[in-house]
Amino acid sequence: VPHGIALLTACIACCLGGVYASSLAMLFSFALGAGIQALSPEPFSWSPKFNDTGLGHAAYMLYLVAARSVFADLCDKFDDHKDQLFAEDFERRRQEDIAASAARLEEEMAFHATHPLCGSTC
Repeated sequence: VPHGIALLTACIACCLGGVYASSLAMLFSFALGAGIQALSPEPFSWSPKFNDTGLGHAAYMLYLVAARSVFADLCDKFDDHKDQLFAEDFERRRQEDIAASAARLEEEMAFHATHPLCGSTC
């Protein structure tokens, strides 16, 4: 039960993070594995030739693959967001440098427009 509650919390957090398909696959594969383990489906529970525990474990392996996919998708989203923040910061600094260069140029042009000693243009 605690693992299921943690899984639901993780799926909700991942959906809020924008990773819908992977989190739903993780939830579905966990529910499939838990359902197989808890219910022991009728055709598999009485058959000596079929291992229903192995089927449940296979579903749990799918769950682990889906969980890895969720984490990979979240990392990709984080990297995309980090790249976007870097680009925004780079653009902001570029604009600040352009503004500072323009201000220095205006000061130099104003200085050269009137000479401080003679008070007129030279």
